[in-house]
Amino acid sequence: MKRLSLADTISLYRIFAAPILILVSVLGYRETFIVLFIISILTDLFDGVLARLLRQETNLGWWLDSIGDFLTFLAALVAIVIFQREFLIEHGWGVGVIVVGFLVQVLAGYWKTKNIIRLHTLLAKAASFLQTTFLVALFFSGFFKELFSITVISSVLANIEEIIIFLMYGDVDPNTKGIFWVRGRRERQK
Repeated sequence: MKRLSLADTISLYRIFAAPILILVSVLGYRETFIVLFIISILTDLFDGVLARLLRQETNLGWWLDSIGDFLTFLAALVAIVIFQREFLIEHGWGVGVIVVGFLVQVLAGYWKTKNIIRLHTLLAKAASFLQTTFLVALFFSGFFKELFSITVISSVLANIEEIIIFLMYGDVDPNTKGIFWVRGRRERQK
């Protein structure tokens, strides 16, 4: 069996940390959740950078990263329900828009490729950065309306872009930078 790369091991951390994040949330350990959540976020930043620097990018690594992202996001949703109930009651529509958009994007990708694929477009990375920034701010300082609005809008745009990419082009490189990048690449291949 092939050894896991350092980047893959870091992604595995996030996968194993997610149930722990959920458990500490359910048990009411808010500070522990915040610390572990920030560690998970930081490992998410470093796994891809390490894979590129060490030339260890693999399909397994991409898949582990996507699963780790999803599970960390799920753990954050559980924490919002437990620790930020007032926010959820008042602004659940925005969380719902993000979640439903994500699910529609995943379903569109699966429909066209028969795989659960999450693209790493520039817009998706920007939306992910804003989601993470918003979540950290929410757990540390409370609700920021403008940041939340920008996060919802960027998430919707990223999901729309990925849905369009899947519907127009089907199976694409997960590290696709965006719809214009795919279009230009396809035109050069003709």
